[in-house]
Amino acid sequence: MNPAIAGEDAGYVLFDYPNGVRALLDGNRHLDHKADNLRRTMGEALIEGTQGTLHLHGDGSVTHRAFAADGWDGFGGDCVHALQTHGMHAVLDGQPVENPAEDYLTVVRIEEKIYASAQTCRKQQIDG
Repeated sequence: MNPAIAGEDAGYVLFDYPNGVRALLDGNRHLDHKADNLRRTMGEALIEGTQGTLHLHGDGSVTHRAFAADGWDGFGGDCVHALQTHGMHAVLDGQPVENPAEDYLTVVRIEEKIYASAQTCRKQQIDG
């Protein structure tokens, strides 16, 4: 879509999970997300589950709405503060981290499967 970008700048990925659950990832670098600085936009995500809905807004804030609730009671962007506090306690107090760097390797494996699916026009199984 953008000739200045060498590579993909938009795409859809459909994930199938056990029990018939599906997720759609709509990645598009050209969408306009709310952010105080568009170079820092986080994109947006809507996650609907059995207990309620989480919404990641373009400015990085996260809100939660429980089912049958009238409004959004929010995390208000405190996810960044919580992650930084957790990281500081891990470094300063020796507490174990909940998000070790090794876990990111799963993201790399998923990315490789997405590209393989696009190249072969076939579903890919992600193990582990």
